[in-house]
Amino acid sequence: MASNSLVRVKSKVGYVRRVWSVYQGTPLWVRVFTPILSFSLASGALQWSWSVLAQGEYGAAMLLTLAFVLVAIGASLLIPVRIVKVFVMLIVIALGGYSAAVIVKAKGNKSWTTLWSQPNAPQTQELPQPVQTQQESNATSKASRPAVYELFRPAAQKYKEELGDAILPYQEASAANPWFYEALHEKAWVIFGRSGSLGFYKLPLDDSKQWKFEKDNPKQTGTAWASNAEELKKRFPQCVEPNLYPPFGGVAVQWANNPKRWKGIGCRVWHCTIKTTDSVFLQEFDGGKLVGPIKESVTEDDAQIIVIIDKNRVWHSYIFKKAIDCRDPEKYRDPNT
Repeated sequence: MASNSLVRVKSKVGYVRRVWSVYQGTPLWVRVFTPILSFSLASGALQWSWSVLAQGEYGAAMLLTLAFVLVAIGASLLIPVRIVKVFVMLIVIALGGYSAAVIVKAKGNKSWTTLWSQPNAPQTQELPQPVQTQQESNATSKASRPAVYELFRPAAQKYKEELGDAILPYQEASAANPWFYEALHEKAWVIFGRSGSLGFYKLPLDDSKQWKFEKDNPKQTGTAWASNAEELKKRFPQCVEPNLYPPFGGVAVQWANNPKRWKGIGCRVWHCTIKTTDSVFLQEFDGGKLVGPIKESVTEDDAQIIVIIDKNRVWHSYIFKKAIDCRDPEKYRDPNT
């Protein structure tokens, strides 16, 4: 039996050698085009894996990453120069390993796919729910109302009179699934996310002023300058001062497109883009919405829930102790310095 297995192995090896011999005898353009096409397919698989990762499909992302590695290694074997072949294979393995590590980290304790399961909020001891008024009972039954997200409950109870009851289940904005950004400017907080009804909220530090909302334009192109420190300094010279910095990212783009609507927030003091390991949540209420937890201080482990009230366009900050991680925490103020 061992001899039969050995014969089969030798037969397969011989087949591979014959295929390789045929390939070596093909025209030059075929031998040039084949690895290029293979690397293109591998690159497409890797890009697709990051796209499905953003949708919470961790299993599909991992399979596509594996496909990238296998196809790219196969393509690298076709490179005639040995040192180039080895170098390319090392790069492929490094990219595949990094992608797999990001997928595993983003997944955490979540399901590999969203097809048959959804992540649930962490379970803790239920707090007593406020009793609905008669008007609220007439509008909708208590049983039909979604539960308030766990971390929102103290803030929801404190501002119950202004907020009312939750009308939609909470939504999550994370680095992997529509990301979230916050920035403290001289005269306002700016929060932004692409989850639910979020766009740009400008929350004035002056309590006598109302908050303002600006829609996001995710399809806008030609905005790479908005994350380049040197280009930002050229476009916003008024914000190049000690401990003050130009607006960043989407805020900078919005400001450049409509200075009159944005200059009132003042220059940037610090900002935070959440890491893959953290999430910011949003929940809609009868009279407004809750957003958080986000950082309240650049130096302390203070978190805050943003309470946005529709009536009179006022807002509140509910502060509590919780560590929030930002990308590159040592670079809160100027990402490119």
